[in-house]
Amino acid sequence: MALAKKATLLAGWFLILLQPACHNFGSPNYELRVTLGSGITGTPATGTYSYAEFAVIDYSYAAATGMAYPTLTINGTSISSLTGEITMYNDVTIDVKQKDIRGRWHFEMVKDEEIIDEWDATIAGGSETGGTFLIEGRNTQGNWLVSGTDGNTLTITFLNWGNYSITGKISLMNGQWTGAGNSGTWSAVAR
Repeated sequence: MALAKKATLLAGWFLILLQPACHNFGSPNYELRVTLGSGITGTPATGTYSYAEFAVIDYSYAAATGMAYPTLTINGTSISSLTGEITMYNDVTIDVKQKDIRGRWHFEMVKDEEIIDEWDATIAGGSETGGTFLIEGRNTQGNWLVSGTDGNTLTITFLNWGNYSITGKISLMNGQWTGAGNSGTWSAVAR
């Protein structure tokens, strides 16, 4: 019996000595990497954090006053809600920046559920919150402005196309149009 006790004790000490060499003994930790662009506020802030497996992390982001509506991606996937939670079961990357609508877009104007006009336009400007646009092939141009307390209101005013104007949400790139005594809805997709 004495020999069996000694063997058990030696085996126990051997396991204890090996324990520091084991990686991820118990619950593993995962990294949360957050990058906030200029004009974005919220939590978690920019930085790298370590959380235990299955930790639940709340997030909430907004644009500072005068800035364009934020876009949020988690692990490269666009997320529509700027508030929510993440359960940590792998490494996670959050990127939040102002939505930049500068570029080429295809617009459709709808009245009474029928597309009555469509065009491609180039939206340009010196910032994410305003500038000019030009409708291709029509020599029609105007100005655009992002406003609102959340930076989500888009107004497009035509300079040489009657009294037409477009208002809506840049988060969805859709809204209402009015002009020449008519009105309807509009939507746009990036080209």
